[in-house]
Amino acid sequence: MDRKEKYGTRSQLRLKAIDPNVAVFPLQPKFRYILLAGSPRFRRHVRKLLELHRKPYPKRMNLGIAPMNIEEMVIRT
Repeated sequence: MDRKEKYGTRSQLRLKAIDPNVAVFPLQPKFRYILLAGSPRFRRHVRKLLELHRKPYPKRMNLGIAPMNIEEMVIRT
């Protein structure tokens, strides 16, 4: 369950008002993906055009982000 579902907001200010001990973890920017809709011939043509811009799926280790350790992230009261 994410913060939006649990508290009804993702706003840092509102979350701090609810719980002053809220932890903030910096995230990397989101990545963009596309889904091609159309005939198989159209999709094949567009894939060829976009091939020059294609990049591999980013891995956490390649971005310098340590693996998530949920046990360390949980604040026990």
